[in-house]
Amino acid sequence: MSLSWAERKVLLDSLLRVQDDDEEGLALDRVLHGQNVVGKTSTTIRIDSLRFCDKDLAVLGTLDHGQFGVVRSFALHSNLVEFTAFIR
Repeated sequence: MSLSWAERKVLLDSLLRVQDDDEEGLALDRVLHGQNVVGKTSTTIRIDSLRFCDKDLAVLGTLDHGQFGVVRSFALHSNLVEFTAFIR
């Protein structure tokens, strides 16, 4: 059974031992930098499996094609949030 992004975020915060999103970003950067220096550990492997990724988004469709690329619409559905983004 795969966990939702909201559930994975709670687990990620507990692994990183942080309380807010700014601290989370810094802690994640430190852990991933350490992974590049000393190699993967069980903690970094677990953190990689919990991170936000493409599988958390559903492509709704292509909105337009332009000179600089394609504008697509994505949706994130979770128990807490329903969010739609337009990304070029």
